[in-house]
Amino acid sequence: MTMPFQPVILITDALFFLLTAAIIAFVFMLRSRPHLKRPWQKVVQRKTGAVSLLVLLCYYSIALLDSMHFHPRLVNGMEYQDSSQVQSDYQYSNEILSVLDVIMTPMRIQVEKTFSAPLATQSLSKEMIQNDDGSIDRIYPRLEFGGAHLDNPATDKMNDIQSLVVQGLMKGLLIWMGICLLCLLALGGLSSSGIVGYYCYVRSGRSEYPVATIALCLAVIIVLINISMTIGTYYHLFGTDKVGQDVFYQAIKSIRTGVLIGALTTLVMLPVAIILGSMAGFFRGWIDDLIQYVYTTLNSIPMCC
Repeated sequence: MTMPFQPVILITDALFFLLTAAIIAFVFMLRSRPHLKRPWQKVVQRKTGAVSLLVLLCYYSIALLDSMHFHPRLVNGMEYQDSSQVQSDYQYSNEILSVLDVIMTPMRIQVEKTFSAPLATQSLSKEMIQNDDGSIDRIYPRLEFGGAHLDNPATDKMNDIQSLVVQGLMKGLLIWMGICLLCLLALGGLSSSGIVGYYCYVRSGRSEYPVATIALCLAVIIVLINISMTIGTYYHLFGTDKVGQDVFYQAIKSIRTGVLIGALTTLVMLPVAIILGSMAGFFRGWIDDLIQYVYTTLNSIPMCC
């Protein structure tokens, strides 16, 4: 039996996997070192710290999904769809996709001709259209994918968008309640007071962690993701660019680039910062003044955007 995909590990993918393994190892190391565990506990016990950590975890999860690359398998020259297809004559596509690309497939493959506005059903530029009677009009043509399921976009679009928002909201709330239930069962099972006792303990507000704030932030993230994915299946949420690609899809894809650049710059500059800081603290005097002068001079240079 052959796999429907061929895994691919890029250099940047290997960096993400090593960074993930290092984070997991660091978390396990904290459990046995109280002097390192206490500062992180203080961060999580604060509402702003817990929310910031949850948002960063969401960004990193998206970047990690976008770092799992593979070649999709082709069966008789077509993309693999069903395991019941013929297994003998196959090859792998030259295209490299990620798990995130598969999740966002509708937004990835729905490419228009050129620019379009957010949630639009018509192109942003006019085209010459020949009517049945031979006359030529210059109009804004309908998009091929954006709102293509609507018979009359002028009257039906707003109601359709509202319906999609409600669908995404309900789906997100159901997923959020499922995650909360699983967390309650897992943490309550580990607690000596049991699931019911642990729930009453958290509900009373006696927990040292801002559970309600974390749950509310998680609900907002999950609901926004589901609403965006639901609307993005039928419309271009942020419109399209010059070549007709979905801008929302590209914005989500850019998260991996941002995380990668941030991680690389931190890893490169951290040893330099530790060495210079140690030298300034150990030698003091004119060496400390020189390091501070160089640092403040470099820091005063405006960054190019």
